[in-house]
Amino acid sequence: ANAVFTDNGDGTGLFLWQTGFSDSGTYEITISVENENGMTDSESFIIEVKDAEKPIEFKDAPECEVQSGNIDLKIRDPDNKDKFDVGDTIDIEVKVGNEFDRNMNFDVEAHLYNLDDDRSVEEESDSMDIYDGDSEIFEFEVDVPSDSQNNKHAIYVYAEADNGACASDFVEIKINR
Repeated sequence: ANAVFTDNGDGTGLFLWQTGFSDSGTYEITISVENENGMTDSESFIIEVKDAEKPIEFKDAPECEVQSGNIDLKIRDPDNKDKFDVGDTIDIEVKVGNEFDRNMNFDVEAHLYNLDDDRSVEEESDSMDIYDGDSEIFEFEVDVPSDSQNNKHAIYVYAEADNGACASDFVEIKINR
């Protein structure tokens, strides 16, 4: 599937194979050739496709397709893999740095995101002017709903400057029921 062999016409060839996330495994590939005189030869080799985790997508929240290098976005709290219980309030602290050459307004959203259901469970937002070369701290609180299950969750943060440039980041968290 999605494999292509190109004969370069000079005794060499190029084998290309674009694998997908479900293609991990070991494959034996055999390439056979025949010249104009009917002579044939073949060569077999093994390709091992390593397992790769599909990147997390946040379809129920604004996604930043092209991250701006001029927005320095850091989730300072919570930390990756922190644990919370149903009913807890999660304090979120986000540092946003303005690396543009002018003062700008930034809109920032913080989401408690259910990764298994691919949905934003709760969201808080704020906006702030940040001077060129400076940074500001945004603080949010989201409550873990009583109907939360032991599925995978994340704190997802999206920041957008008034010129449309954006940045996003996330940390995975654990919710205990």
